[in-house]
Amino acid sequence: MWGISFASSERIFFLVFKYIRIGVAADERIAQSFDASGGIASGNSVKRNSTCLVSVGMLLHGAEQVSGISLINVADGKFGFVGVLDIYPPASGHGGIARDRPGNGDRCHYCFPAIPSFFRPIILTIPVEKSPPVRQASFSYFCRMSLQNDLLLRVARGDAVPRPPVWIMRQAGRFLSEYRAVRARAGSFKAMIEQSELAAEVTLQPVDLIGVDAAIIFSDILVLPQALGLDYEMVEKIGPYFPETVRNTADLARLHPIADKSNLDDTLDAIRIVKRELAGRVPLIGFAGAPWTIFAYMTEGKGSKTFSIARRLLVQEAGFSHQLLQTITDGTIRYLKSQIAAGADIVQVFDSWAGLLSRQLFRDFALPYIRQICEAIDEVPVIVFAKGANNAIDLLAALPCQVLGLDWTVEPETAIAQAGDKVFQGNLDPAMIYAQPERIESEVRSLIERYPRGRHIVNLGHGIYPDMPREHVQHFVQTVKAYRYDGP
Repeated sequence: MWGISFASSERIFFLVFKYIRIGVAADERIAQSFDASGGIASGNSVKRNSTCLVSVGMLLHGAEQVSGISLINVADGKFGFVGVLDIYPPASGHGGIARDRPGNGDRCHYCFPAIPSFFRPIILTIPVEKSPPVRQASFSYFCRMSLQNDLLLRVARGDAVPRPPVWIMRQAGRFLSEYRAVRARAGSFKAMIEQSELAAEVTLQPVDLIGVDAAIIFSDILVLPQALGLDYEMVEKIGPYFPETVRNTADLARLHPIADKSNLDDTLDAIRIVKRELAGRVPLIGFAGAPWTIFAYMTEGKGSKTFSIARRLLVQEAGFSHQLLQTITDGTIRYLKSQIAAGADIVQVFDSWAGLLSRQLFRDFALPYIRQICEAIDEVPVIVFAKGANNAIDLLAALPCQVLGLDWTVEPETAIAQAGDKVFQGNLDPAMIYAQPERIESEVRSLIERYPRGRHIVNLGHGIYPDMPREHVQHFVQTVKAYRYDGP
């Protein structure tokens, strides 16, 4: 509910929000109760952060007088950033909205009452009429409800935490009977991805059933080449298959930029559904494949132990390879930013086949494109997981990402020595989930204590296996959640 209170048409209105229900496109969430009629402060600085969007339209008769305020829903994503906004309390005592000093032609700045901590507004450009006094203005700001469990984000930001967070790669998977039931309804893995409601359902299962500290959207890294014009099939017990491949410039010319409406919308819709259903319980992880890994599938046409065709192209057709890698990178950046706009709180870049490249090839053909992605994604933290790139940890350490994921073959001390400033994710040997509960507990505690306090996200060193006992997976998660840096 919300209300508007005012003394007269010549005095400023103020909103009294009570349990506002805010809609953003298909996504809605509940904001906690607060009273915005007070708490005005001058020179507020607001932070960039976004999930739900509020827009307030105003008719201004000068700097201090407002004759109408409305609370409306706004479609996602159309905004521009400006500097710090200013407000001041006019003599009336009701709070005020002031035109920014010095003004800048057809845009000026306004601010709004101080927002409680569970809202984190960002700064947006405000279009107004050019001729003063200002007669009309509208502004929008994004706001994000505080998460009930934000351990993952706090660690990624370098904040203090009482324990490490835990999630599991492939946590929405066949080790859960509930997942298998949804897959049976869908008919195939790819069909689940293409049905947003089903993708959302399996995304939520590990949060509800296992108790992990984050959800990761259920999708596939190969939706990106499909959006670029290279369709694929998921063959049962074999894996991905591309009827056509991209191996020369003529093939490259058949690709196209991501359309406004594409198969990626299925995953974006699933993100919106998941955010609504999570209702702030835990963060949501978005993801994409790293350019080299996507390149490998698009050129090879299927999974491979060696990806020899892809690696040959890197050596023999370097110019073409860079062209295709750049096309993939541009699409990946757009895709990840769309996931963030839909509600992803953090993103992970999976370089599943990094371990097939020599240090030189990784440096020349993988690293520069991962760097572009990390530099472009500044809205949320970025995790880079380059499986098998044990010969390039120092190179990965120089990336502008917040978190490095490690596979189980990397000793924590080795990673810390080469990338000590990073937050680390991983890296329990997945085989340990087969162990008895007592051994799982001792291995988990030992792993945590080998990493710097507060700079570790517990995970397996790769994805969970389909035949792993559910009870053992739960014990792994609960062991992490019971751990405390300051004691038992």
